[in-house]
Amino acid sequence: MTDRDHTTVTDARGPVNTGPGDQYVFYAATDRLIRRRAESLRISRDDRLHLADRFVPPAGYRIAADLLEEPGSVVLVDGQPGSGRRAAAIMLLHRFGENRNVDEEGIRFEELPVTSKGRDAGSDGDEMPPGRGDRFLLDLSGITDEAEYGEARHRLVRHRTQVQEAGAHMVVVLP
Repeated sequence: MTDRDHTTVTDARGPVNTGPGDQYVFYAATDRLIRRRAESLRISRDDRLHLADRFVPPAGYRIAADLLEEPGSVVLVDGQPGSGRRAAAIMLLHRFGENRNVDEEGIRFEELPVTSKGRDAGSDGDEMPPGRGDRFLLDLSGITDEAEYGEARHRLVRHRTQVQEAGAHMVVVLP
């Protein structure tokens, strides 16, 4: 229903622009942006490059990047849900030491599992230990209950110790 003073939209079935200005809706690459749960998820170079082309560093990014340079470093990323914490974490790992090749042979770039949910009993020890220069993301932002949080904290401590001892690098997205 439209008259000269206002517009009313009822029963919308898609994006609706109800204000002045342009509206941009992108559907093409949404599959690339959907996070999938996996044992040890390798974050592909193509996905990192796709993100890097669109990434704007938030306040404090340079400080976190400087801290990450140290072998065995672990950086915690905090912020409001939906503010781009995961993207910032991936870019910290991707861009640190920009003079170095991110995908050097033997260097892993992986997302660590948060809990053992959906894993076989006893498979916890099957994870390959980190090596010098490896880069890991531990995203705790999806934690939904106390039991999950307890297990995630235990895994964080264990992974942090392994990363520090190996001289690897890890960024943790806090819940």
